[in-house]
Amino acid sequence: MIANYGESIIVAHPDFEDTLQAIAKSKNLRFLLSSQKLPSNIGKLPEVDIARRPLIF
Repeated sequence: MIANYGESIIVAHPDFEDTLQAIAKSKNLRFLLSSQKLPSNIGKLPEVDIARRPLIF
């Protein structure tokens, strides 16, 4: 599920590259494969309350 939760990037396994890259492009989101090295400057990470439940799809 990719919805409007303020996401700005999709990270996907290479097996799902074709499908998820098309979705990322249609929503103007940055796309990375999980097999790629992350860029060294990804920006400041948000603070997350330790009590917050995980959001996993």
